[in-house]
Amino acid sequence: ICFFADRTDFRRIEECARLAAVHEAIAAMPMGYNTLIGDMGTVLSGGQKQRVLIARALYRQPSLLLLDEATSHLDAANEKAVSAAIRATQVTRIIIAHREETIRSTDRVIHLDPATDQPVSLLKKPGARRRQPLRPGRPELIGPVPGAASQDTVTT
Repeated sequence: ICFFADRTDFRRIEECARLAAVHEAIAAMPMGYNTLIGDMGTVLSGGQKQRVLIARALYRQPSLLLLDEATSHLDAANEKAVSAAIRATQVTRIIIAHREETIRSTDRVIHLDPATDQPVSLLKKPGARRRQPLRPGRPELIGPVPGAASQDTVTT
């Protein structure tokens, strides 16, 4: 978790592991936080690897956290716990995701055109005040992204 850090703070390591919902898994390992996990984390599951990497990112106390499908291997309960913990850190997050639970945890959503990856529209956060009901599973378009290449979205 503190890989490449200038100093090792075991309290901070455990705090970050708890935030990333991986502390219990580490504590259950034969040597706890001193367990050798092998080259490229071969003894860890996909979800454990993701949670350790999130803990590593949090250990450095970044002002900006870029997460690209960072919870794609987590079950719903762990994803919810990790999302809530990261949200509580008040760090600015840029999240690239397809999973609805991850998208729901954001303040803003930018929809990208699948053909060009250019911003097409801003999406209203689910649960926000809106003028008309949403169709289940579809975020509501609220207008074009300023400066986006494609301006073909309709505002509500």
